[in-house]
Amino acid sequence: MKLARLLADLCILIVDCEHKTAPLASDGYPSIRTPNVGRGRLQLDGVNRVDEATYRAWAKRAIPQPNDLIIAREAPVGNVAIIQQHQKVCLGQRTVLVRPDPTKVDPAFLCYYLLGDYAQSRFKAAAIGATVPHLNMKDIRNLPIPSLPSLVIQRRISSILGAYDDLIEVNQRRITLLEEMARRLFEEWFVRFRFPGDEDHTMVETPEGRLPKGWSLTSLGELCQEITDGSHSSPPSVEAGQMMASVKDMRDWDFDLSECRRISTEDFDELVRNGCQPIVGDILIAKDGANLNKHTFLMWREMPLVLLSSIAILRPPLDFEREYLVALLKSDATSAAIKQMKSGAAIPRIVLRDFKRLRILMPPQHLRKQYNDAATPIHELIRRISLANGKLANARDLLLPLLISGEVSVSSAEQRLEAVA
Repeated sequence: MKLARLLADLCILIVDCEHKTAPLASDGYPSIRTPNVGRGRLQLDGVNRVDEATYRAWAKRAIPQPNDLIIAREAPVGNVAIIQQHQKVCLGQRTVLVRPDPTKVDPAFLCYYLLGDYAQSRFKAAAIGATVPHLNMKDIRNLPIPSLPSLVIQRRISSILGAYDDLIEVNQRRITLLEEMARRLFEEWFVRFRFPGDEDHTMVETPEGRLPKGWSLTSLGELCQEITDGSHSSPPSVEAGQMMASVKDMRDWDFDLSECRRISTEDFDELVRNGCQPIVGDILIAKDGANLNKHTFLMWREMPLVLLSSIAILRPPLDFEREYLVALLKSDATSAAIKQMKSGAAIPRIVLRDFKRLRILMPPQHLRKQYNDAATPIHELIRRISLANGKLANARDLLLPLLISGEVSVSSAEQRLEAVA
């Protein structure tokens, strides 16, 4: 492979972020930290915000502009996203701003190129640090860049890959709207107590606050047949084997197993015998580390995997309304109660005995069923769209190195896109 130049040669500037935490504001400019740097696009759900004064102070070195790239220096090392035309953002900690020279390289193409196998392997090889690997500015600027296709071909390639990301974004907006529908329904019935037939109900005082007559609270341990977690030991990884998932593989509604580590069949079978394999109908909660309580979802399909101890497994009775329980566990009040249970200074976690003590709202069974019947089609649609997004992302990621290397022609890739669009 002929190495023509360095990344710095293709760019107008490559600048580091401020090495301190920006003061947060309730509103203002998105502050882009490493969790907000996705693969190609910025992830702005739940992003931190900064005010005008902080934005100006943090942009002294360079003001982020549309078509600039942001690289995550750590956690995860090497993720790259492009700033869209409508986005005005602030550079947060552990990120790098890259401004490609459009006369030398198409910015969107460079974004996808840096996400390709060649650049990612270079980034990961250069990352240093035993606890949290990170990239040095020198290694980013001095990344060798092989000869690139013409600007015309670059733009066609970035247009193809960008179309996949556009489809994913459209689907994500649909998911957001559906989530809001389900959340509002839950809050109307079980927070504001405006449920079907509420005109006939009477509020009564209970040791845990005012509730509609006939409602109660119980502990999660009393409800569930089993509350456990995954393996407390971590078998050695193998290149080809069975999947062992952790909180890093969890998303809002399902697993993303694209980077799930593998273990031997012998170790996998042993963990299955030890109860570390979730089954359809289980509810999984992230209970350790930075992702604590970030993800809670229903195991809605069979998946051949076992879990690490960072994921709690809740197994309600077979006839209990699972969509109600998932919505309850994800609700603001229950999430706050779960977070108050955390322990551990270095790595925050929730121990299972505290999960078992968690108090949860128990409306009458007919109301739980009514909610379950109303929420199920919404949640199932969200899961199907999320699964479709995963397939689109996988198709994009498979196509990326083939287009970059020239193994797949641009014309052939354009035909593939027409088939999925």
